[in-house]
Amino acid sequence: MSQQVTRLDIPSVEEISKNLDVAVQDFAEALATLKEVTTRLYGCWGDDEPGRAFELNYLNEANGLLEGSDLVIEDLVAMRETLLGIARAYQGLDEFSGGVLELDLGE
Repeated sequence: MSQQVTRLDIPSVEEISKNLDVAVQDFAEALATLKEVTTRLYGCWGDDEPGRAFELNYLNEANGLLEGSDLVIEDLVAMRETLLGIARAYQGLDEFSGGVLELDLGE
């Protein structure tokens, strides 16, 4: 029977989490800029028949993209928090197990 060993490099997980946080912030800033520009330019296609046809095809897709991007940000933040939670729980369990071993070995 083979023995499986699980290792988790806590400092690397924390570094990855920080990098993910920076990426989320950058994405959120870019999305805010995109929303500002699209709001400012709303209706630039005109109110004539071709403009209304463009709006009909464009607006729902554009709004869906922006709303979906908000969800991406929320999901990335949740993923970061979950990743850190798992790492901290693993570290706590490792420290607890080490303490139990010290007690059992009389150290």
